[in-house]
Amino acid sequence: MKSKKIKFANAVVLAAILTVVFIVSVTVYAEFSKSFKDLLARNFGHHWVGKGELAAILFGVLTILMFAFAKPLEQERQLVPLMKTLFGVILLGTMILTVFFIWHFFAVG
Repeated sequence: MKSKKIKFANAVVLAAILTVVFIVSVTVYAEFSKSFKDLLARNFGHHWVGKGELAAILFGVLTILMFAFAKPLEQERQLVPLMKTLFGVILLGTMILTVFFIWHFFAVG
């Protein structure tokens, strides 16, 4: 039972890492591609809603796939470095978006 819990935690953390990368990438891309931003707005009501819904779907699908197919972590303590990686990816993504939107504000006006 404990092995399944660790495997699930592993799947959730890995899915979260990939979802954060997706959100940052799609956010920056949408600012450069009006057609993509319009596509999101047209299909979801607003481009931010579209990114959020796609991210939620991606997170759920990745969690299920990783839980189903990934090997469980050998030990519980191996999960801690993975969680630190998630924290680092979140911080990096936050910094990228902050710098990007500050630049975008001054560049576009």
